[in-house]
Amino acid sequence: MFKAIEVLQPNFIQRPLNELWQLISPLYNMDEEKWLNELLPLAKPSEEELAIQTDAAATLIAEVRKDDDSMSMIDALLLEYSLDTKEGILLMCLAEALMRVPDKETADAFIKDRLSVADWASHAKNSDSFFVNASTWGLLLTGKIVTMSEKKTAHQPIW
Repeated sequence: MFKAIEVLQPNFIQRPLNELWQLISPLYNMDEEKWLNELLPLAKPSEEELAIQTDAAATLIAEVRKDDDSMSMIDALLLEYSLDTKEGILLMCLAEALMRVPDKETADAFIKDRLSVADWASHAKNSDSFFVNASTWGLLLTGKIVTMSEKKTAHQPIW
């Protein structure tokens, strides 16, 4: 069985496909904790990579904070959908989970599951922010369309 570190060798991916399958296939039932311990060191950035990413993140945050309009829109959205509301928690979970979703179909199913159970109407016109109200209406309509599509049959259009 090959070691995870071998994938970093330049010629690893150049091997014939059948050889790669022979290396990878036995891993389907491997002890996940053992394999994870081999993979984690590969995911650690070098000092240089970490510095580059830290600088990029700091620059992005500084640019967003300089734009007063963006900050007030974000603040208004966070105020309306705070983590003490069911909808705020749903949005946070959705945003966090979509970073790890492996494919479009799974992402669509997850969005459908999350948006259809929230009470978006309770947030309509609660904010003085046009951005927040427009976002709320978008979420409300999306939740309704998702719910309607669950009720349709194969020959019924959504509208």
